[in-house]
Amino acid sequence: QQGGVRLLNGDGTAAITARYVEPLLECNWTTIEDGVHEIHLCTTTGEQRTLWSGNVSHGDHFTSVDPGALSSGIYMILVRTPTMELHYPLMVIR
Repeated sequence: QQGGVRLLNGDGTAAITARYVEPLLECNWTTIEDGVHEIHLCTTTGEQRTLWSGNVSHGDHFTSVDPGALSSGIYMILVRTPTMELHYPLMVIR
């Protein structure tokens, strides 16, 4: 309703950092919105796997998820908030 990006860092840009530390995917993220947020892993073939989903308050969050055995490749991290959908690339090199 207010418009604009809902996942923000201090300078107003979308903010999530994700790094794969075998066997977990560590996601640090910030939101200014309360409600259900989801983190999905998408492959280049269109497969989408829910890594995390939950009801959160605004603020900083840390989520560790087990994405299974990721092979080398390029993935997309999809973050859904109650009003936005954001995509971030993730490259896995083994």
